[in-house]
Amino acid sequence: KCQALFDNCFKVIDGPNAPDLTFSELDQEIICYISNRPTSNNFAEAYDERDPNINSPDTVQWDENYHFEGYQIYQLRDASVSVESFDDPNQARLVARFDIRNGVGRLINYNYDQSIDANVPVMEVDGADNGISHSFVLTEDAFAEGAKALVNHKQYYFTAIAYAYNNYMTYSQEPGVLNGLYGQKQPYLAGRKNIKTYTTIPHEPTNGAVMHAGYGAQPQITRIEGRGNSSLEISLTDDMIEEIMSKKPSDSSNRRS
Repeated sequence: KCQALFDNCFKVIDGPNAPDLTFSELDQEIICYISNRPTSNNFAEAYDERDPNINSPDTVQWDENYHFEGYQIYQLRDASVSVESFDDPNQARLVARFDIRNGVGRLINYNYDQSIDANVPVMEVDGADNGISHSFVLTEDAFAEGAKALVNHKQYYFTAIAYAYNNYMTYSQEPGVLNGLYGQKQPYLAGRKNIKTYTTIPHEPTNGAVMHAGYGAQPQITRIEGRGNSSLEISLTDDMIEEIMSKKPSDSSNRRS
């Protein structure tokens, strides 16, 4: 490790910068938006950083880089809660998590405990492998006792972190697993920079604004002509699905190449 740090000019790996959060404050409701500014090392969610502690042997090429994997958004009890308290449910509670849909979900790090002279597993994230979303809605207070609904004109505190993933070789403490003890003990890597505390206050819309749609509402669109949808995700109505499936299969000889 000392040699690896020296070779890397003593620069430690940063992990992906935390995203910026912005909020739309509504009646007992908060919409949170996730973004990364162009100066972020995770702009366009393209974080990729080499870990100098991972060194491939001559006979095998390991993945020596951590890659962006997901976000964790916490509600904080108050504005004084720091990063060190994120694992304390009395101080911080996870309200949303998003991770790339790539088959990587639960991530467990093995941290050395000197008191027992052994590596202890810690589940860092239990990802739903549900894909990245850049907005979500909050209607409940994670710290509330009894009624959970957000209270208008009350301050709520949130923060977010981004995390990366690397598993160049699966770590195992089980006897008989070939080279298991040489595997990746830290597949989860939380970013260290741009972690901020955000304050938001739900309230009824001002200036007489009237909301005619809820979060996630989209207009129904009928395509008159043209083809394709620019590779965007679309939801088809049941009637349209039935119409498509009722047609005869296309003749492959008539398809365009």
